[in-house]
Amino acid sequence: MILSPKAGGVGLTITEANHVIHLSRWWNPAVEDQATDRVFRIGQRRDVHVHLPMAVHPDPAIRESSFDLRLNALIDRKRKLTRDLFLPPDASDGELANLFREVSFGEPAADQVLGQPNEPQSIVELPERAVGVAIEPEQPADNEPLQRSTLTLPKALSNTGIRQWRVGAGGERPTKDILALFAGRDLVEVSIRDPYALARRSSREAQVRFIEDLKAVARTLESVTIEYAEEVDGDASDPQNRREIGDLLSRRLSPMPKLTLARRRKRSRDDDFHDRFVDIAVRHSGGTVRIHELALGRGVEALYDDRKQCTVTYAPPGST
Repeated sequence: MILSPKAGGVGLTITEANHVIHLSRWWNPAVEDQATDRVFRIGQRRDVHVHLPMAVHPDPAIRESSFDLRLNALIDRKRKLTRDLFLPPDASDGELANLFREVSFGEPAADQVLGQPNEPQSIVELPERAVGVAIEPEQPADNEPLQRSTLTLPKALSNTGIRQWRVGAGGERPTKDILALFAGRDLVEVSIRDPYALARRSSREAQVRFIEDLKAVARTLESVTIEYAEEVDGDASDPQNRREIGDLLSRRLSPMPKLTLARRRKRSRDDDFHDRFVDIAVRHSGGTVRIHELALGRGVEALYDDRKQCTVTYAPPGST
């Protein structure tokens, strides 16, 4: 029988089988144990074998950083921590951050960095949340403020070419730096995805200004697509908004790139149209077209309105 750990852990007695294979792991070790116990029940007369297939990197230098090995160690630690508790906790943010560092950068596991090699250690870990357990935070000496560790990835970001700008209200906009990324390039298409792109006159003006500025620094700009949510409350009707942005572009750009205005529902059963992105297709040497991505916290409008907080992340082709 091939079942998920959740479905396979309820209401089954399969004592005719004596092999359990966990093809995928579960953060909560109790879920795995419950699924295994469907076979290891009263009436089982044979030894029960539990198999945990793991994908392990062939390079010995980074073998111990393989995700499956790190995840297995994490589950083992959780099983030890919850041995005397009734409700094992789910993965905490700290555990997920440690797992990410161990897999990405090959750092030693958390239980390997305490003390010196060959030195016996007495390690007691407590879960962040447990029923009936109250943990008082340790008070710092001399009333010093508690220092909280921060997960940073400066090397990873610099190696991929990803850039990020975060500017508060009133700060200088990063518009010039962003436009400089596309100076002298052939832009095949600029695709703006923002549910509020056409909602207000200031939003429409910002989209047109951004396209105008891109065309001014680029060598060519062939087409523009703006994807927006029609049902967002705005200052005019949808036909009026579409007509106005078309008129603005035709007056300011000559020749005007091909314009496509695409409606998209803000919320549907399988989709939540909320985040704002700009995908810029650039024709590189040899004729290849590659996508440069911009993620904008408050949309293109924040690039031209210094009253708003502005957060922009640029991802070059192949970095995501």
